[in-house]
Amino acid sequence: MWSDRFVGMIAVIIPKIKNNVQFGRAKASICRQLSRWPNCTLFLIFGISCCLTLTGCHRKEVKVPPKIYPVKTTKVTLTSVPRKIEAIGHVTSIVSVALKAQVEGELKEVYFQPGQEVEEGDPLFLIDPRPYEAVVLESRGKIDEIEAKLALSLEKVGRYRSLVEQDFFAEIDYEKLQMDVATYQAELVQAQGALQKAEVDLDHCTIKAPITGMMGVLDLDRGNVVGDQTLSLLNQMDPIRVDLFVPEYQISSLLRCQPTQVNTYFDRAKKEGKQEGWVKVVDNQVNEKTGMVKVQAHFPNPSRILWPGQFVYADVVIGMYTNVLVLPFQAIQLTQQEPIVYVVQDQKVAIYKVQLGPRVGDLQIIEKGLSDQDEVVLEGGMNLPKGAKIRRVS
Repeated sequence: MWSDRFVGMIAVIIPKIKNNVQFGRAKASICRQLSRWPNCTLFLIFGISCCLTLTGCHRKEVKVPPKIYPVKTTKVTLTSVPRKIEAIGHVTSIVSVALKAQVEGELKEVYFQPGQEVEEGDPLFLIDPRPYEAVVLESRGKIDEIEAKLALSLEKVGRYRSLVEQDFFAEIDYEKLQMDVATYQAELVQAQGALQKAEVDLDHCTIKAPITGMMGVLDLDRGNVVGDQTLSLLNQMDPIRVDLFVPEYQISSLLRCQPTQVNTYFDRAKKEGKQEGWVKVVDNQVNEKTGMVKVQAHFPNPSRILWPGQFVYADVVIGMYTNVLVLPFQAIQLTQQEPIVYVVQDQKVAIYKVQLGPRVGDLQIIEKGLSDQDEVVLEGGMNLPKGAKIRRVS
């Protein structure tokens, strides 16, 4: 049948076209076949067109170079790192004095500027002393009067003693003279006490610095009448104290490590404002509500880095982890199964499972899975495929 012969002819022509047979020979063969079966010319033209189209669409596969991932790397190090208790600390003055007047009167003078450093004994305020000076003078006059009366009474007692013995002076009158002496002696003691109180009140008109420290803001201006209110706040600045709270289960470790160093920082990353101090007081009881123990540390503060009322991040150093493998915690990839790291080997990455130890700040202790000086991916390791090629960047 002509259709079977048509299929056979196509089967003969296609391999010749695919195998790059000379076009002339292919043309002659096609013409001989068409002369024998003129009715299938249209079908043949359609079939050849399809074959040529399919043959022209065939392309060789292009090899795509493997993707190279830019990463930042670091090395595992064998070192010793401090064992720390992390806490939030509150800075406060070891001694803080709210300055109040002990006498009433007009505030006449202020001898400091707010924020000024003062020494112990420096005058700070002056309250109008004139009323208290008058009381002192009055008390001294009273003492002089009583002393004069007492002297006369003593002289009378001495003069009439011999007369009483000779019965020239009544015994009862002599006893009255002795009573006058005792009365004036008691009045003299009272007057001396009043004078001392008046002198103390006069001394209190000048308010002096009880400690060395820094003055706060002025709460009452000059010219006002001073009562019981606070005039200003005086804080000791050097040394200074930091209060922090430690979990009860770590107290035994803290007490075993004496003296205990405390480091404070301004930021959570613990890179700014580092200050070093020492634990001075561990409270004698655990807070039942929080399970925490209050700890007080003292810090030298000559540069005034620490400020009363400030909150800081604190590390209480209670020992050392010696000869441990560490790497930045950022290099750890936490998966649902277990933590992994990407280890660089011959410009490619391998996935290593690791066993983690304690974390110390930004460093992670590795207990199992890595070796000293292994190079691991620090940044750029998100979803890295196993065996991926990498390019180190700084």
